[in-house]
Amino acid sequence: MPSSIKLYLHNLGLINRKPLSFTLHKISLVVRFISSYHADKLLLKALRLHASSDCIKTLKNSTESLERSLDKLVSESGRLSSLSKRIIVLSWPSISDKGTTKGIILISFTTTFSLFYRDIKTEELTDFFEIILEPSSSGYADPEILFWPFICRKNIYIQATEVEDRAFLESISYNFIPLTIGASNWVNTDEFSFLNLKKEYDSVYVANSNPVKRVDRYLSAVANIINIVPEYRAALICADWGLGREYIKALIDRHGLNGKIDILFSLTKSDIIRYLNLSKVNVLLSLKEGSNRSLFEAMSCNTPVICIYENIGVNKEYINQHTGKLVYDKFLEDALLYMIRNYTRYKPRKWLIENISAEKSTELLMSVIPNQSEIFVKINNPEVSYKDYPLLKHSKYSQSLLHIFSAGQYDKASAREDIIRLKSEFYSDLKSTYPEISGGEANQ
Repeated sequence: MPSSIKLYLHNLGLINRKPLSFTLHKISLVVRFISSYHADKLLLKALRLHASSDCIKTLKNSTESLERSLDKLVSESGRLSSLSKRIIVLSWPSISDKGTTKGIILISFTTTFSLFYRDIKTEELTDFFEIILEPSSSGYADPEILFWPFICRKNIYIQATEVEDRAFLESISYNFIPLTIGASNWVNTDEFSFLNLKKEYDSVYVANSNPVKRVDRYLSAVANIINIVPEYRAALICADWGLGREYIKALIDRHGLNGKIDILFSLTKSDIIRYLNLSKVNVLLSLKEGSNRSLFEAMSCNTPVICIYENIGVNKEYINQHTGKLVYDKFLEDALLYMIRNYTRYKPRKWLIENISAEKSTELLMSVIPNQSEIFVKINNPEVSYKDYPLLKHSKYSQSLLHIFSAGQYDKASAREDIIRLKSEFYSDLKSTYPEISGGEANQ
């Protein structure tokens, strides 16, 4: 199927998601008489489009069927060695003869989750660790998410910046505890900093050539504005991921923007930070994705943002009088024109640091997860890493920990001592890499 048709159907589904969800739900009810697996598959698609109360009720009444279908619905797991970089220990358990105070592990990217369904003794792992999930996209009626209550009876913490995802999780009454944070909350504010540069661009869009980013909409807005304000300067920072450079160049030609917009492919991180600082506003135009990082990296550079109201995934409370504008897609041009002379009234970096920085989000975890005396601050870079200890190879310990609980070699008798040993190795490595640290857990 041509990419243009796929994009049209994708956007049509998101724009008309409620009626399409209603239709898929009704079809699933009929199909259930023939195949419960195909009915479950249709039901989850309906829920990802729109989690209506009727759809949720059907899901709750189909728990046994869903459990049987999961083995087909959940994707095959990847290699543990490659996935370990997406898993990070935020705190280690305290183990003694008096009992165990749990530590915390965080698992990022939805595609990582199936490892815990297929290859890890997850229930046993949660005897020692609380689990935090960081999904990579909105739409939590996903087999990679819904399998967790079936393999683990204990509570599972899950980041959910989109209010529809939180409402869905609370309504299905599984053992999820939604957290009002996401990938947006783990920006490295030391790296994405305010450089106090003279503005050269009226707007910038950090995207890629995947049509879901709706670069076409940004270019149409820029073309419309240039007809009114010929001196308008815009930039498009574009990763090569997606349909490639020829697709972007074709869009430029279609909108008559050759020589009228700067197209910047595959920039380094330092260059992205520079261009964010050179721009008056950064935009997000996708209709659905995860908790987008580029908006908040721009905020960290003290560059205000524009997010379209129709987007699903971004926490709209983060787009406010301090950080930027939340507008309907139809009025994007008006918002871009407004920002030309009014961008200085926003102070997004100050608000981000005081409210949704990695440090503030770690404090939220401390307040929600019981019995935590210390939690390491993590950032997305883009993979997870320790903010204060970037040289510490967290994946080494994630991989070793998962080996302890791998289904093929788990030994209940030795697991406790193996974790104590691994924790000791971790802190020894931490102190040798950062000999200047002292106090707290560093003195173990």
